[in-house]
Amino acid sequence: MILPRRQGRREAAASNIARVPIRAETSRGPSDEELLTSCLRGEQVAWNALIDRYSALIYSIPLKYGFGEADAGDVFQSVCVTLLEKLGSIRAPRGLAAWIITTTSRECLAVLRNRRVAAALPAAEFGPSDPYQLPEEELLGLERRHVIRSAISHLPDNCQRLIEALFSDAHERASYQTLASGLGVPVNSLGPTRGRCLEKLRRLLLAAGYTP
Repeated sequence: MILPRRQGRREAAASNIARVPIRAETSRGPSDEELLTSCLRGEQVAWNALIDRYSALIYSIPLKYGFGEADAGDVFQSVCVTLLEKLGSIRAPRGLAAWIITTTSRECLAVLRNRRVAAALPAAEFGPSDPYQLPEEELLGLERRHVIRSAISHLPDNCQRLIEALFSDAHERASYQTLASGLGVPVNSLGPTRGRCLEKLRRLLLAAGYTP
Protein backbone atom coordinates (compact mmCIF):
# COMPACT_ATOMS: atom_id res chain seq x y z
CA MET A 1 0.00 0.00 0.00
CA ILE A 2 1.38 3.40 -0.96
CA LEU A 3 1.43 6.02 1.78
CA PRO A 4 1.48 9.78 1.08
CA ARG A 5 4.59 11.41 2.46
CA ARG A 6 4.78 14.73 4.31
CA GLN A 7 7.96 16.75 3.91
CA GLY A 8 9.05 19.23 6.56
CA ARG A 9 7.13 22.40 5.80
CA ARG A 10 10.11 24.72 6.13
CA GLU A 11 12.21 22.51 3.84
CA ALA A 12 9.40 22.16 1.34
CA ALA A 13 8.53 25.82 1.16
CA ALA A 14 12.16 26.55 0.44
CA SER A 15 11.84 24.44 -2.71
CA ASN A 16 10.05 27.23 -4.56
CA ILE A 17 10.79 26.53 -8.21
CA ALA A 18 12.24 29.98 -8.74
CA ARG A 19 14.95 29.25 -6.20
CA VAL A 20 15.71 25.56 -6.73
CA PRO A 21 19.01 24.80 -8.52
CA ILE A 22 18.40 23.09 -11.84
CA ARG A 23 20.07 19.86 -10.80
CA ALA A 24 17.91 19.64 -7.67
CA GLU A 25 14.65 19.45 -9.58
CA THR A 26 14.84 15.74 -10.29
CA SER A 27 17.40 13.07 -11.01
CA ARG A 28 17.75 10.95 -14.10
CA GLY A 29 15.57 7.87 -13.89
CA PRO A 30 12.27 6.39 -15.02
CA SER A 31 9.79 8.40 -17.05
CA ASP A 32 6.57 9.69 -15.52
CA GLU A 33 4.69 6.93 -17.31
CA GLU A 34 6.97 4.26 -15.85
CA LEU A 35 6.66 5.74 -12.37
CA LEU A 36 2.87 5.88 -12.61
CA THR A 37 2.76 2.25 -13.74
CA SER A 38 4.94 1.23 -10.80
CA CYS A 39 2.78 3.27 -8.42
CA LEU A 40 -0.29 1.42 -9.65
CA ARG A 41 1.49 -1.79 -8.67
CA GLY A 42 1.83 -0.38 -5.16
CA GLU A 43 5.56 0.34 -5.24
CA GLN A 44 6.37 2.88 -2.53
CA VAL A 45 9.79 3.67 -3.99
CA ALA A 46 8.17 4.77 -7.26
CA TRP A 47 5.68 6.95 -5.39
CA ASN A 48 8.48 8.62 -3.44
CA ALA A 49 10.40 9.25 -6.68
CA LEU A 50 7.31 10.76 -8.32
CA ILE A 51 6.71 13.13 -5.40
CA ASP A 52 10.40 14.09 -5.29
CA ARG A 53 10.20 14.96 -8.99
CA TYR A 54 7.18 17.24 -8.62
CA SER A 55 7.50 18.60 -5.06
CA ALA A 56 9.12 21.89 -6.16
CA LEU A 57 6.43 22.45 -8.78
CA ILE A 58 3.60 21.71 -6.33
CA TYR A 59 5.00 23.98 -3.63
CA SER A 60 5.73 26.84 -6.00
CA ILE A 61 2.02 27.32 -6.72
CA PRO A 62 0.66 28.03 -3.20
CA LEU A 63 3.66 30.28 -2.65
CA LYS A 64 2.67 32.26 -5.76
CA TYR A 65 -0.81 32.58 -4.27
CA GLY A 66 0.79 34.15 -1.21
CA PHE A 67 0.33 31.21 1.16
CA GLY A 68 2.54 30.80 4.20
CA GLU A 69 4.57 27.67 4.91
CA ALA A 70 1.85 25.91 6.91
CA ASP A 71 -0.87 26.45 4.29
CA ALA A 72 1.53 25.52 1.46
CA GLY A 73 2.27 22.30 3.31
CA ASP A 74 -1.45 21.55 3.64
CA VAL A 75 -2.00 22.17 -0.07
CA PHE A 76 0.94 19.92 -0.89
CA GLN A 77 -0.53 17.13 1.22
CA SER A 78 -3.99 17.49 -0.36
CA VAL A 79 -2.54 17.39 -3.88
CA CYS A 80 -0.54 14.26 -3.02
CA VAL A 81 -3.65 12.55 -1.72
CA THR A 82 -5.62 13.56 -4.84
CA LEU A 83 -2.82 12.30 -7.09
CA LEU A 84 -2.79 9.00 -5.21
CA GLU A 85 -6.56 8.65 -5.62
CA LYS A 86 -6.43 9.53 -9.33
CA LEU A 87 -3.40 7.43 -10.36
CA GLY A 88 -5.50 5.04 -12.40
CA SER A 89 -7.41 7.76 -14.26
CA ILE A 90 -4.50 9.87 -15.51
CA ARG A 91 -4.65 9.01 -19.20
CA ALA A 92 -1.86 11.22 -20.46
CA PRO A 93 1.22 10.64 -18.27
CA ARG A 94 3.28 13.00 -20.44
CA GLY A 95 0.87 15.74 -19.38
CA LEU A 96 1.29 15.05 -15.67
CA ALA A 97 2.87 18.46 -15.01
CA ALA A 98 -0.18 20.22 -16.45
CA TRP A 99 -2.49 18.00 -14.38
CA ILE A 100 -0.55 18.80 -11.22
CA ILE A 101 -0.57 22.54 -11.94
CA THR A 102 -4.33 22.53 -12.54
CA THR A 103 -5.06 20.41 -9.47
CA THR A 104 -2.80 22.46 -7.19
CA SER A 105 -4.23 25.73 -8.45
CA ARG A 106 -7.77 24.48 -7.82
CA GLU A 107 -6.82 23.44 -4.29
CA CYS A 108 -5.37 26.90 -3.63
CA LEU A 109 -8.53 28.55 -4.96
CA ALA A 110 -10.66 26.33 -2.73
CA VAL A 111 -8.65 27.39 0.33
CA LEU A 112 -8.99 31.07 -0.59
CA ARG A 113 -12.74 30.75 -1.21
CA ASN A 114 -13.15 29.07 2.18
CA ARG A 115 -11.30 31.98 3.77
CA ARG A 116 -13.65 34.39 2.03
CA VAL A 117 -16.66 32.51 3.35
CA ALA A 118 -15.19 32.40 6.85
CA ALA A 119 -14.65 36.15 6.69
CA ALA A 120 -18.29 36.59 5.59
CA LEU A 121 -17.29 38.58 2.53
CA PRO A 122 -20.08 38.69 -0.08
CA ALA A 123 -19.01 37.19 -3.39
CA ALA A 124 -20.71 40.05 -5.24
CA GLU A 125 -17.94 42.37 -4.06
CA PHE A 126 -15.47 40.50 -6.21
CA GLY A 127 -17.38 40.59 -9.49
CA PRO A 128 -18.13 37.66 -11.82
CA SER A 129 -14.53 36.41 -12.15
CA ASP A 130 -12.50 34.74 -9.42
CA PRO A 131 -10.18 37.40 -7.99
CA TYR A 132 -7.69 34.80 -6.80
CA GLN A 133 -7.06 32.96 -10.05
CA LEU A 134 -3.46 33.22 -11.24
CA PRO A 135 -3.13 34.41 -14.85
CA GLU A 136 -3.13 31.53 -17.32
CA GLU A 137 0.21 32.63 -18.76
CA GLU A 138 1.75 32.37 -15.30
CA LEU A 139 0.49 28.80 -14.89
CA LEU A 140 1.75 27.93 -18.36
CA GLY A 141 5.09 29.45 -17.42
CA LEU A 142 5.31 27.11 -14.43
CA GLU A 143 4.68 24.14 -16.68
CA ARG A 144 7.29 25.28 -19.21
CA ARG A 145 9.90 25.77 -16.50
CA HIS A 146 9.20 22.33 -15.08
CA VAL A 147 9.52 20.68 -18.51
CA ILE A 148 12.80 22.49 -19.17
CA ARG A 149 14.25 21.66 -15.75
CA SER A 150 13.21 18.04 -16.11
CA ALA A 151 14.87 17.85 -19.54
CA ILE A 152 18.06 19.47 -18.19
CA SER A 153 18.18 16.87 -15.43
CA HIS A 154 18.48 14.17 -18.12
CA LEU A 155 21.58 15.76 -19.66
CA PRO A 156 25.09 14.53 -18.82
CA ASP A 157 26.50 16.08 -15.67
CA ASN A 158 28.89 18.39 -17.54
CA CYS A 159 26.02 19.78 -19.62
CA GLN A 160 23.85 20.30 -16.54
CA ARG A 161 26.63 22.26 -14.84
CA LEU A 162 27.37 24.31 -17.95
CA ILE A 163 23.75 25.24 -18.65
CA GLU A 164 23.14 26.04 -14.99
CA ALA A 165 26.18 28.33 -15.01
CA LEU A 166 25.28 29.98 -18.31
CA PHE A 167 21.71 30.79 -17.37
CA SER A 168 22.06 31.62 -13.70
CA ASP A 169 21.84 35.24 -12.54
CA ALA A 170 25.49 35.13 -11.56
CA HIS A 171 26.44 34.50 -15.20
CA GLU A 172 25.51 38.09 -16.04
CA ARG A 173 28.76 39.14 -14.37
CA ALA A 174 30.87 36.07 -15.19
CA SER A 175 33.30 35.92 -18.10
CA TYR A 176 33.88 32.85 -20.24
CA GLN A 177 37.26 32.52 -18.52
CA THR A 178 35.57 32.41 -15.13
CA LEU A 179 33.00 29.87 -16.34
CA ALA A 180 35.64 27.65 -17.94
CA SER A 181 37.72 27.75 -14.77
CA GLY A 182 34.74 26.87 -12.61
CA LEU A 183 33.80 23.96 -14.87
CA GLY A 184 37.37 22.75 -15.27
CA VAL A 185 37.45 22.96 -19.08
CA PRO A 186 39.62 24.93 -21.55
CA VAL A 187 38.09 28.28 -22.37
CA ASN A 188 38.29 27.59 -26.13
CA SER A 189 36.13 24.47 -25.69
CA LEU A 190 33.33 26.27 -23.89
CA GLY A 191 31.56 27.52 -27.03
CA PRO A 192 31.48 24.14 -28.86
CA THR A 193 30.49 22.34 -25.65
CA ARG A 194 27.70 24.84 -25.11
CA GLY A 195 26.40 24.20 -28.62
CA ARG A 196 26.41 20.43 -28.15
CA CYS A 197 24.70 20.65 -24.78
CA LEU A 198 21.97 22.97 -26.09
CA GLU A 199 21.38 20.64 -29.04
CA LYS A 200 20.96 17.69 -26.65
CA LEU A 201 18.54 19.79 -24.61
CA ARG A 202 16.58 20.73 -27.73
CA ARG A 203 16.18 17.05 -28.65
CA LEU A 204 15.01 16.15 -25.16
CA LEU A 205 12.44 18.95 -25.23
CA LEU A 206 11.16 17.85 -28.63
CA ALA A 207 10.89 14.27 -27.39
CA ALA A 208 8.85 15.58 -24.44
CA GLY A 209 6.48 17.32 -26.88
CA TYR A 210 7.71 20.81 -26.03
CA THR A 211 8.45 23.27 -28.81
CA PRO A 212 10.64 26.19 -27.64
